[in-house]
Amino acid sequence: MSSVWWVNTFVGQEAGGNPTCVILDDFDEVTRSRASVARALRAPDTAFIKRASAGLTIKFFSPLEGEMSFCGQGFIAADAVLRQATKVAGPIEFLTTDGNVRTFAEPGDGALSWFEILKSQIRIDSGPRHLGHIVDSGRRRAFLQVDSAELENLNLDSSEVIRTCTEYNIKGLCFYAYERRDVLRLRVFTVSLGGREDISTGGAVAGLAPLIPSGKWLVQQGSGHFLNRGELRLNNNIETDSISVGGCVEFVAQGNLL
Repeated sequence: MSSVWWVNTFVGQEAGGNPTCVILDDFDEVTRSRASVARALRAPDTAFIKRASAGLTIKFFSPLEGEMSFCGQGFIAADAVLRQATKVAGPIEFLTTDGNVRTFAEPGDGALSWFEILKSQIRIDSGPRHLGHIVDSGRRRAFLQVDSAELENLNLDSSEVIRTCTEYNIKGLCFYAYERRDVLRLRVFTVSLGGREDISTGGAVAGLAPLIPSGKWLVQQGSGHFLNRGELRLNNNIETDSISVGGCVEFVAQGNLL
């Protein structure tokens, strides 16, 4: 029987985080599809985990977009759920259609889960001037630096977001601003939510790595009410060949698929 965990990912003192579902002991798609289950659960993202002979496989689905090749918040949620459900202590290796991704945890109160990707896996191209750079960190997104006031006042029409993403073959529009030392503000409008703004996007935070100075960064994503905000961490160390994105997970409910 498949176990369902409902969590909030990337929570903080002033951030409610992003609802995420994790399915353990993923089922075979005989009587129903993963996409239909994700639509029924209606969380922004659902991660399906299954033990295979080669290790732990993971797949990600959005109610609107269907299957996604990469989902940062899905990796964070999956890491936290597996540690809660199986008491695993060390790093976890997930098998995806695009290769392996490693997650690990930071012990202590308010424990952080992290996912790690190689810098060589992040590809950056110059985009049209009004979009800034196109960065592929698992999904292709546009990144444009703006000032704090402009970031706060952004108000994009979801249909225009979808039109622009379709035109340039990208999955989201990202806007960022330097808030203060080691703190960034980020807003992301994504195809997986029908062009609406995302509360927290681990892959987009990973995509910031080649655009900002090295170091440890706190990334405050979203806008308005704290339920529409996420708090993420980015370790962008110039001396290593990988970057890591982390966040706290709040456990809400656990049950079984009917």
